[in-house]
Amino acid sequence: MESVAVKCIRLPGEHSQQEINNLIKRLQGEVYLWMSLAPHKHVLPLYGTVNEFGKLPALVFPWAENGTLTNYVGYDRRRPSYDRRLKIILQVTSGLHHLHSSNICHGDLTGSNILIDRNEDVLISDFQLSSIVSEFNHTDYFKSCTPGTIRWADPQLVIDFMNINSGPLPRKDMTNDIYSMGCILLLVITGLIPFHGKIDMAVHFAKYNRQNPVIPPTVSPNLANLMAGCWDNDRRQRPRLDEIRRIIQRELDSLQM
Repeated sequence: MESVAVKCIRLPGEHSQQEINNLIKRLQGEVYLWMSLAPHKHVLPLYGTVNEFGKLPALVFPWAENGTLTNYVGYDRRRPSYDRRLKIILQVTSGLHHLHSSNICHGDLTGSNILIDRNEDVLISDFQLSSIVSEFNHTDYFKSCTPGTIRWADPQLVIDFMNINSGPLPRKDMTNDIYSMGCILLLVITGLIPFHGKIDMAVHFAKYNRQNPVIPPTVSPNLANLMAGCWDNDRRQRPRLDEIRRIIQRELDSLQM
């Protein structure tokens, strides 16, 4: 019998039944989108929903035996080799490209939303879920997610949110995912989360002032430049996923020469 994971979505505060019904309807639309997405070996499949875990449907996924990417590359005893880390990045770009090719922006790409299965392969999960809850509450998206999410987010989202008085929350797009991809590069190569050693409030301040994570000098110049490119303040200048993939593949090939 296959093991599964059940993800429960919690709502802060009190809400009317009509509000909850509206959110359930929105969530059902995202569930349909996820389940109708063409299968991809680096995107976590969604099996369905169950209704016994609270006011909102809970999501059912296959169990990822090796946990999150953050733990896999940073905290576990079996730290992967450098070439293995580069291959992990290639898998992440492959899964994210599949989402973007399907006109889906992940919107919350972090080391905790990338899982490692029993074969030690990457599975991208939780795309668009944080946006649903934050839009429903009309609250800061960063407060609606797991603590630490802001570390991976495009500073422009923080600035846009801080500068609005009313109206819709800033919408995320695929260039925001590229910023987060730069943070994934930093995590996988160094084993450190972005803004390592800083509390979330300090990170929030840094984001508002457009400060990027520190890249250790041990990172190769090519990859350091790639990370910096992903964090370019001009989102139009950020690299495309196929360019990221080419640079990583070139770095991997250089190890075999």
